[in-house]
This record gives sequence, C-alpha cells and structure tokens, in this order.
Amino acid sequence: MVATKKTPAKAAGARTSTPSSSSSDASTKKKKRSAGGRRKQKPTEYNKFFAAQMALLKATIEDNEERRRIISKRWAEKKAEDTANAPAADSDD
Repeated sequence: MVATKKTPAKAAGARTSTPSSSSSDASTKKKKRSAGGRRKQKPTEYNKFFAAQMALLKATIEDNEERRRIISKRWAEKKAEDTANAPAADSDD
C-alpha cells in the first residue's frame, strides 16, 4: 500500500469537485444510453410505418430514393386518412 499525502481539504472532510461515480445509493440507477451518450427514444409511429413499408418495397424497388418517395407519399395519405376519420373535438363554448 502506498502512503499518500492528505491535502488540507481532505483532512478537513470538505467536499471536492471530483465526479461522484462511486455513489453507493441504492436508489440510483444507470440509464440505458446509446453509444453517443443520449438515451434511446422509442420509435415513433412514423418510424414504425417507415420500417414496415421499407421492408415491403425493398424486394420490388431497387432505388432507395424512389422507395423513400413512395413511403413519404403513403405516409401523407395515411395521415390525411387518419385525420379525416378522427372524431371531431367537442367544444364547450
């Protein structure tokens, strides 16, 4: 064991500005993070739609840009259809 020299701040029991990665608090949980350091978001409705449509079109259309154009048109149609079929909001005026 190597003897270390205590600084006055450590001897007095004062807090230092070192990161507290050794927290032993049981309520602290690590968040799942991606490689970039941000938490992963759940896929949106559009992400799910895009993935499903891409899988369908991959076998028939080779051009990636064309597939994306078709998917964006289908998404616009789907959203227009969804808003047309959505129940009207009741106003209390």
